[in-house]
Amino acid sequence: KAGFGPELEAVASTIIDLQERRYLADYDPLFRASLSDTLFVVASGRSALARFRSVGRSLRHDFVTLVVFPPR
Repeated sequence: KAGFGPELEAVASTIIDLQERRYLADYDPLFRASLSDTLFVVASGRSALARFRSVGRSLRHDFVTLVVFPPR
């Protein structure tokens, strides 16, 4: 199977989730985050960063390149 593997797939999924939550926090005037939700989101981000750091440098480079410069 081609792809980035389970570690970077989990990172990508977390990035999408965090972006959606940020959008809600920034633009939904009715959005309220509880302390437990906030702590969960911070833990998710830290976990994603640890997963990102656990893969090889070349794979990280390719992943970031595609995130920053998506194919046309």
